[in-house]
Amino acid sequence: MGMGRSSIYKEISESRLPVTKHGRKTFIAMKDIHTWFDALPDNYILDYA
Repeated sequence: MGMGRSSIYKEISESRLPVTKHGRKTFIAMKDIHTWFDALPDNYILDYA
């Protein structure tokens, strides 16, 4: 997918990518990644620089 850590954190902070927290660890379910990715428009560009 080619996304950096900060881009993933941005998606999480804007509630576009759901996560589960267990203590200090953050988990992203594979089904949620697939759902999020499939919902992106074909021409979606992630640019947080």
